[in-house]
Amino acid sequence: MKEIDQSGGCACGAVRYTFAAPSTWCAWVHHPAVRRSFGVAAVAMTAVRFDKLTLTQGEGRLRPWEIPGFGRKEACDACGTPVLVRSTDWPEQVQLVSATLDGGPLRRPAANLFVDQKADWARLDDTLPGFGGPTGGDPLGNTDLRDRLSRVAPGVRLATPFDLFELADLYRDLAAAEWDDVPADLESGLARTLERHDHWILVADGTGPTGAAPKVPAGARFGATPSSVVGFCDIRRFPATSEGAEQLFIDDLWVAEAQRRTGVGRRLLDVVDWLATETGAVLIRLERRPDSEQAARFYEALGYEATDAVVMEKAPPPRTR
Repeated sequence: MKEIDQSGGCACGAVRYTFAAPSTWCAWVHHPAVRRSFGVAAVAMTAVRFDKLTLTQGEGRLRPWEIPGFGRKEACDACGTPVLVRSTDWPEQVQLVSATLDGGPLRRPAANLFVDQKADWARLDDTLPGFGGPTGGDPLGNTDLRDRLSRVAPGVRLATPFDLFELADLYRDLAAAEWDDVPADLESGLARTLERHDHWILVADGTGPTGAAPKVPAGARFGATPSSVVGFCDIRRFPATSEGAEQLFIDDLWVAEAQRRTGVGRRLLDVVDWLATETGAVLIRLERRPDSEQAARFYEALGYEATDAVVMEKAPPPRTR
């Protein structure tokens, strides 16, 4: 869906804000310190980048309260409404309390974060994928590969739910260029993919300053533009039966137009090589459009060879009850 700018504020109206679309993610946060601080089982948060958010009313009216091990919330000093959260894990963003948005978030929660620390007594919306680990956004039970990748490939990493909306927008750019249509609920499908252990999405980051969150001035934007997702590579892992081992298949490779010819695509494919070695894959395969000579030259320069295989496909018959 096309996201538009939104506004919001506290219950009494003393604090008001606006943010420029797009938001970066929206999810239910189940961190125990957040739960205790807010007095609820989980909090729906909508994250926006500092340079997208403007405090239009209430300078000096936001009172900070520490959330141990997580960050701090800022609440109106008149009515007590928690308006936003600044997390130590995501210093380049501010997490708006979704309930303070006028009309609620346009992009609804797409995941459960810190689900491995959720309240035992709370009923979970299990139609949404769940993530946990130290950041709250790792596939459950498997953080080792992500940790190793962070040490060997700066600027390229496995996507997390925090990349979801930026990643979806890049997929929409790809769809406009190469596909016939776009799935109606693209974010949900991507979130389910991020939950899997046999399907990875690599993202390349832009560069930008992070660090301590700046003070919020009235009528001014927050801080400098932080890093963002500028490209992705969608990879599936499955058995190569004839080899008795595994192979990787690259579903899609896409780089934002402004970042092309800067080495982003090559960096992503270098990490695919590393993943193949780390996982013991014996082959890396991909498809490309037959009419794209530029893509052919790009892949051949990286060691890929054309084969005689022809891809065929069909839609399955409708399900009968």
